[in-house]
Amino acid sequence: MATYLRRVFAYIVKIGVLIGLIYLAMTLTHTTAVNGGSIFAALFCSTRGMILMALLLALALANPRLGFTTRHVALSLPSQREAMINALATCGYSLASEEGATLTFRAESPLKRAVNLWDEAITVKAEGNSISVSGVRREVARAVFRMETLAR
Repeated sequence: MATYLRRVFAYIVKIGVLIGLIYLAMTLTHTTAVNGGSIFAALFCSTRGMILMALLLALALANPRLGFTTRHVALSLPSQREAMINALATCGYSLASEEGATLTFRAESPLKRAVNLWDEAITVKAEGNSISVSGVRREVARAVFRMETLAR
């Protein structure tokens, strides 16, 4: 539950920064009919603004379920460990920790970490004759594709 709430909060922050940057750009380029203070008053005090905030909150509440995934791949962790590490290295990840049959990878790029609000870890866990790969949906899809390609 704590992870879920942290991810919701992180997504709200990400959306808030994006909206702030859009309004800042509109104010600096004089493409808005009102001044900067009126923009935020319209956002938080008007019916349209309230509906927008409610939709953004609903999107943030859905993001941890939609934005993160676990994929199962028919690879053996002990025999293809180096191929997995190389595959994730080509995706910009390096091995951060190893605990038993679980490998945790972190993004090497500070920009990638910041964009994902430091929730960019990919976890590879051995499960019998297969592995499970967990993390941000788009990064997991890239990693699984690379793993399957390099393991052939």
